[in-house]
Amino acid sequence: MSDERAALPEVYQATLDGETLRGLVRDLCAAAEVVEVLTKARAQARGEPAPGLLGLLACVEALEAGDIQGLQIRYRFEGALWLDTLMKRPHGIALTRMRALEG
Repeated sequence: MSDERAALPEVYQATLDGETLRGLVRDLCAAAEVVEVLTKARAQARGEPAPGLLGLLACVEALEAGDIQGLQIRYRFEGALWLDTLMKRPHGIALTRMRALEG
């Protein structure tokens, strides 16, 4: 059991305002390879794929506008695969980030 816990990735969490969210998107577009973007329209809905970087930009706009509840972004940065989950909350956008397990 302790070996399994050691293998789990660290989880990072933050609350983003609009300016910080747009900065995150700029950074992803400039320095990362976006692999997949999934949107979540409702609490009980499954994620739906969105196409590429244009999909990412449109999804972030939809998230800020409240048209979708959340999105998940898989991206490669400096050789590692990462997973960011963004959820609309009353006080801002909740970000949960973790390095994705590969293999």
